[in-house]
Amino acid sequence: MTVVRQFKDPRNRERLKALAGQLFDEALAERDAPIQAAVKAEIALAIQILLVAPMRLANLAALNLEENVVRVGGLEPTYHLVIPPEEVKNEEPLEYPLPKPVNQMLGRYLAVFRPRLCRQENTWLFPGALNGHKTKGTLSGQIIDHIVKALGIRVTPHQFRHLAAAFILEKDPANYEFVRRVLGHKNLQTTINFYVGLETVDAVRKFSTMVLEDVTWKLAS
Repeated sequence: MTVVRQFKDPRNRERLKALAGQLFDEALAERDAPIQAAVKAEIALAIQILLVAPMRLANLAALNLEENVVRVGGLEPTYHLVIPPEEVKNEEPLEYPLPKPVNQMLGRYLAVFRPRLCRQENTWLFPGALNGHKTKGTLSGQIIDHIVKALGIRVTPHQFRHLAAAFILEKDPANYEFVRRVLGHKNLQTTINFYVGLETVDAVRKFSTMVLEDVTWKLAS
């Protein structure tokens, strides 16, 4: 997978992980174009969600504040993204507790930016025209455009799922059950069939290091 290979480079990985925060800070600093700033914040949040909750695009676009964005805990906002089986392609329920930085971004987006994008009665996290939610095509295109502009790499929303699998297997080789649970696959064999081999590059790199660890030869100047 070409996109996974791009993010084996730790520099690209760190830039992707930092991108949502950078975009959101830019939106907060914008004073002259409030709607454009709100859209930038919206896409920053979408990217951040995909990094920690790599759901399918259809579920991302259709997140509803009354049904899927569940606030739990006390005074400080803590959110879970909850998607019931009837809304998931393979009918496997999904629940993603959001880490503190994502909770903070989501809370700020809801308070500051989302009201600029829709009418009060709209209940979608990523609102579109009238009372609907943003279409998959529009949301996907905006995510891709922002990533390409910042990183020079084309990453689709679905490819965040591949990246999640690659990151897990890099840290914990062959733990396909971990991948299955994060991605919400119904069957472990599906996960294995799709992602077997992702850890091969890391295995070969480690093997090369083992073979050459005692070599002292250097290219003559």
